Amino acid sequence: WSRGFESRPPLFLLKAQRRQALRFFCVNAMTASLPYWEPISPDDGFIDLHLHTIHSDGRYTPQSLVAAAARKGLRAIAVTDHDTVSGIRETADFAAKAGIELLSGIEISTMTEEYGELHLLGYGIDPNHAGLRDALEHQKQMRLRRIEQVLERLSELGIVISIETLLRQA
Repeated sequence: WSRGFESRPPLFLLKAQRRQALRFFCVNAMTASLPYWEPISPDDGFIDLHLHTIHSDGRYTPQSLVAAAARKGLRAIAVTDHDTVSGIRETADFAAKAGIELLSGIEISTMTEEYGELHLLGYGIDPNHAGLRDALEHQKQMRLRRIEQVLERLSELGIVISIETLLRQA
């Protein structure tokens, strides 16, 4: 884990689900080649590289997620919240205090013709990158517009739900 990974470019893992088949594709963001890290042994400790916080669809706050990782004896984790990097900084603070390595990450939702819904897992990302933040904000606004369209159509059918009520439940 700590064998120079932090100095390498971000790594993206594509997770495509189609007809009950789950396929993973690894892509080096700089060279579009397969990953290049060395495997670690169980003697190095266990890691979990796909965790979500309440900043997306997880059940744990960053603090409680790190506490759970510490109870499980994990030595490293990656927070890969859906379409947001808002929980990384807070998680990093708690992980540092607990002596757990944190790899920044994200799970970006996309749609493709070939695979349908595709989730792009990014690791070693810069959560402060302006381009990434702009893209995530654009995606959020597009999603809100789509929700408003669905709610408008439901209203035409006699089912009235306010966007505020819906977002409180999300």
